[in-house]
Amino acid sequence: MSKKTPWQVRAGSADLPSLLYEVIRERIHRWKAGQLTLKVAQESSGPDQRFRSAHVTKLFFQLIGTNRFLFPNCEMDVRAGELCIIPSGVPHGELRIRHRGRYSHIFSYLTEDSYFYHLQVLCPDVTQRQGVIVAYHHTSSQIGFARKLLKQLSARDMGSTEIEFQLRDALLFTLLSSLLVVIDQVDFSEEGHPLTSQCRSLVRRKLADHNLSVFSLSQELGVNPDYLSRIFHAEEGKRLKYYINEQRVQLAKNLIENGDVTLGEVSDLCGFSDQAYFTRVFREWVGVAPSKYRKAVRP
Repeated sequence: MSKKTPWQVRAGSADLPSLLYEVIRERIHRWKAGQLTLKVAQESSGPDQRFRSAHVTKLFFQLIGTNRFLFPNCEMDVRAGELCIIPSGVPHGELRIRHRGRYSHIFSYLTEDSYFYHLQVLCPDVTQRQGVIVAYHHTSSQIGFARKLLKQLSARDMGSTEIEFQLRDALLFTLLSSLLVVIDQVDFSEEGHPLTSQCRSLVRRKLADHNLSVFSLSQELGVNPDYLSRIFHAEEGKRLKYYINEQRVQLAKNLIENGDVTLGEVSDLCGFSDQAYFTRVFREWVGVAPSKYRKAVRP
């Protein structure tokens, strides 16, 4: 089987979860061979108006090119094949350095109940989509454990003693292994209807699709739309259309809070057909327009 690439994800011939799963497995292989590099940004002495600070701890998988992180007092280059952790609250900027005209990384973070990740690509062809081209998230029983591991890794230095180095190394392996479980974990409840779990998984995989609807889901699952809606409502206590918008708004909120994207890009990544419709739905759910929400969470 050929190796998946960011360009296949952009073209629609591969999905982002499959790409990230391969990337993490490849990083684990490098870890076992003693060839994996993890770089952790050191905490800053205080805020710096030249840079913004994230509300969450970021985990970067560098795929192509170099991401040069800029801090108040230093710089740090993260090259293809390397990992990087930026702890929450650390002021920083990013300079993307292309390799033969191309650049790509996966930026991820863990919230209380979800694992979010975004694919960023740059290429010479200006007619192709650039920047963050797709975003995805998982819910899993492993989230809390993985979040604790990431917090421990981000709080430690690079290991001034052999014991510290070995502990950090073990934490990294365990984190990567737990993220594989999160991505691969089947959203299934033995007591629930299998259509419901399949439907939830499809919704998360297709959130960026403007044509995502109860009808399109029923076609993919090979059932009647009304039957699918009744089963989903009976299991979840909410309508399927409601669930789709709920997931889109949840992703939009996280992109606004933590992603380096414009509101137009947020609208597109969350599958809204136009920005006006996105604004209307977002206001209905959150109570304020996306622009006001961004000012409130990222002053």
